[in-house]
Amino acid sequence: ECRSANVFAAPQYPRSGALGHDARARGRKVCRMGANGDLLREVFDRVNARDFGSHATELIAPEFVRHDLADLWVGVEGQGGVQDFLAMLTVAAPDLHLEIEDLIEDGDRVVVRFTMSGTHTGGPLLGVDPGGARVQLNAINVYRVQEGRIAETWQLADGLGLHRALGLL
Repeated sequence: ECRSANVFAAPQYPRSGALGHDARARGRKVCRMGANGDLLREVFDRVNARDFGSHATELIAPEFVRHDLADLWVGVEGQGGVQDFLAMLTVAAPDLHLEIEDLIEDGDRVVVRFTMSGTHTGGPLLGVDPGGARVQLNAINVYRVQEGRIAETWQLADGLGLHRALGLL
């Protein structure tokens, strides 16, 4: 039974096979969860593998809306908006990595607490030219899944920490 707050299900992506995510290697309990949690794990794994763009239409609903509660990156809408947003992040920090810390699934909602980290050596980030700073962003997102694709997300991220890392404060 999966009741631990720090539970990862072994991903079994029905669309394309597993991408090599192994929760057991990180010492976490592995159990089977639902398709919506698998979808979110697949998105995070594809971003880390730089393989998201070619799968965006399978993973993101055309009417996708992102609510950024900290106003870090506003106006991300639709499949193209998500692709552009993720491309900006991976250009700004070519070694960008997303680490799922917790994942909770309930019906059409999936909550993911995660850490985004990377080195700012590529393009601008929040208007700041690359300077080699190591950046880390802790965030909690609530996703709404509709018909097997992400339709909406609400994100609350540590914008203050990111601003500090970039030298904006």
